[in-house]
Amino acid sequence: MTVLAASGLRLNLDIFDYLILVLYFATVLGVGFAARRAIRTSADFFLSGRSMPAWVTGLAFVSANLGALEIIGLVKVGGWTGLVASFMAGMAANVSGFNTVFTYDLWQSYVRKDRSDDYYLRVGRYATIGGVVIGIGTAFIAAGFSNIMNYIQALFSLFNAPLFATFIVGMFWKRMSAWAGFWSLVSGTVASLTLYLLHTTKVYAFNSDLEESFWGAGLAFVTAVLVAYLVTLGTQAKPEGELRGLVYGLAGASASGEVILAADKVWWRNPILLGGIAVGLALVLYIPFW
Repeated sequence: MTVLAASGLRLNLDIFDYLILVLYFATVLGVGFAARRAIRTSADFFLSGRSMPAWVTGLAFVSANLGALEIIGLVKVGGWTGLVASFMAGMAANVSGFNTVFTYDLWQSYVRKDRSDDYYLRVGRYATIGGVVIGIGTAFIAAGFSNIMNYIQALFSLFNAPLFATFIVGMFWKRMSAWAGFWSLVSGTVASLTLYLLHTTKVYAFNSDLEESFWGAGLAFVTAVLVAYLVTLGTQAKPEGELRGLVYGLAGASASGEVILAADKVWWRNPILLGGIAVGLALVLYIPFW
C-alpha cells in the first residue's frame, strides 16, 4: 500500500491506492446520479424528503465525521490513502450540512422569504459549490500546521466538540431553549479557542498540539453542556408541537421509527440493514490490522 519516500514526505501511490480512490469516487458519483431522479423539491434535496427523524440523521452526520477522522484517520496502517478518503468523507458531510443551514435557516428565513421551491433548490446547489470552494481555500490555513492530523484535530476541538455537545443536549432534552443552544455553542467554541491561544502563545503549553486539541475538545464539550443547562433554566422552551420530529421521544405519528421501517420497503434505505452492513465492513477491514 502507500508508503512515504525516504527523502522528505513524498507520497508514493501504487495500483491499489488508485483503485481505492477510483472506487470511492465512482461510488459517490453513482449514488448521486441514482438519487437525483428522486429529487423533486428542496425538501428532497436538503432533508431527503424528511423520510427519517432529525435525531437519526443528526447522529449519522456526527458519526460520519467522528468515524472517518477519529477512527480511520488515526489508524497508521490505513496510510495516506485512508486518511485522504476519511477526510473526503468528513468534508462531504460538512458540505451537506453547510448548504442546508445556509439555504433553509439563513437565506430562506432572513434574506429571501416566500420564494418558489425551485429557487431554494437552486440556491442550495450554489451553496454546495461555494462550500466546496471554501473548503479548498482552507488548504492555505492547513499549510501552516506541521501535519494534517494536527490541523484536523484543532478544527474538531474548536467547532465539532461544542456542536456535538449542543446537538446531544438538544436532541434528548426537550426543555432546552433556542437561546440555550446558541450560547452553549458560542461558549464552547470560545472556551476551546482560549485554550488553543494559551497553548500557541506558550502561556500554558501542552506537550504537543494533539494533546491540546484533546483537552480543548473536552473543555468545549463540558462548557457547552453546562451553559446549555444554565441558560435553559432562565429561558422559555419551545412548545412540544414545534419539536416533533426533531427531539428524541417526540417523533410523532408520521416520523416514528416503526412507521419509517414499515413504509421503507426498499432495502438500500432501511437503516437497520445499512447500519449492520457498515458495522460488518468495519470489522472486516479492521480485524486484519489488529
